Amino acid sequence: MIKIKFATDVPDFKESNNTGLNRAPQTLRPLVSCILFILSCFIIPACASHKANTGSPIYYQSDKEQSPRSPATFVSDTVLMARIKSKLMSDDMVDNTGIHLKVRHGVVYLDGWVADTYQHRMARDLVRSIAGVARVVSRLQIANPGTVFINPDIR
Repeated sequence: MIKIKFATDVPDFKESNNTGLNRAPQTLRPLVSCILFILSCFIIPACASHKANTGSPIYYQSDKEQSPRSPATFVSDTVLMARIKSKLMSDDMVDNTGIHLKVRHGVVYLDGWVADTYQHRMARDLVRSIAGVARVVSRLQIANPGTVFINPDIR
């Protein structure tokens, strides 16, 4: 025959001289419930914070710039950003001082200012040539839109 122990079968601690053992679970109960409440305040809203699908189910594409990433995607995006930054720094034809990068799910977002149309095209093509880049979204502003090419040796 199997004997099942219930919570009422536990020996009573009132027999000992240490009265703190009786009160320990009762004093921790409000603390534990407070911690669980705080955690639920952060976890439950985060589960429902995604954007609603407002488009047609056939043509709807999620906004990859705002969508959450898995740890593996975050690491691959970080490695891709490091490769892009090293390539931009090592290239003498592109002035990368005003270019800011953001990589999400393999999509590279270029923000900032470049000197002319040539710099814009070179930065975009350089980033596009790196393995692992799914797409380039260029939001670069051109400081001198009429200038097509500036050769530093001619000045």
